[in-house]
Amino acid sequence: MRLPEFAVVAVIDTDPRQAAAANAMGLHFSTRLADIFDLARAAVIAAPTEDHAQIFEQLSQRGIDCLIEKPIGVSLEQLDRMSADANARGTRIFAGYCERFHPAVSALRARLNQRPCRLDIRRTSPEALQRRFDIDVMLDLLVHDLDWLYSILDEEPIEAILESASAPSHQLEEVTCRLRFGNSLQVHLTASRIAATRQRAVTVTRADGGLEDFSFDAAPIIANDDNLTAQARAFAAALHGQSSRIAGIDDARRVMSLVQRLQDSLPADDRRPPLSVAHGV
Repeated sequence: MRLPEFAVVAVIDTDPRQAAAANAMGLHFSTRLADIFDLARAAVIAAPTEDHAQIFEQLSQRGIDCLIEKPIGVSLEQLDRMSADANARGTRIFAGYCERFHPAVSALRARLNQRPCRLDIRRTSPEALQRRFDIDVMLDLLVHDLDWLYSILDEEPIEAILESASAPSHQLEEVTCRLRFGNSLQVHLTASRIAATRQRAVTVTRADGGLEDFSFDAAPIIANDDNLTAQARAFAAALHGQSSRIAGIDDARRVMSLVQRLQDSLPADDRRPPLSVAHGV
């Protein structure tokens, strides 16, 4: 969908084979980031996570605001350095947590206002042998659900426990977590990249014991924007200083802090190198 809020000036990719796709859409293509320094007012960074920081630094030096795909970085320390750089140069960082714009989240917001006693959140996908991930499942999948949950509750869990973690290869591929909030709400989360089936769903247990299911895979209502379009509109509003629900660097840091807290909840003897967020492939 083309948005009147933006004029796309270029696509930058280190792979020159992407030029044909960009040109087919009438877009200028380049393999050099410097080619947009004098053209762009804002940029979307959708590169491997390990490259986000250095790409943002180059753009920030030119006064370019950035929407960075989640996760923004690989550690709290890296996020803090990027935040300090943005503050020093007067630029802004927005985070690509698009699930907070999903229609299911709006419905869940209404249910959470009715004070349910439990949420069971499942975000799973089958093993993708053809894909190589530069981040583990916590930073790839779990963070989406932590972000939209924060966007509704806006409070820290009083208990955060990583109950199980599976790393069958070089990094973490499946986790189950438990959060407990001050209003007695229990939240159980499962994130997996090695599941038997794809599922993105939430089961709400109401105070009366009744159950309600919410699917993130349900077909969208045609009249509604899809997640990415809604996020793009929110990005445009934020760039113009208007009220916006788009995630920012503080939201990303909050999610990363909870990921680290969950990792630290494992007994020391059970911790393995794949649990570290400060890595790249």
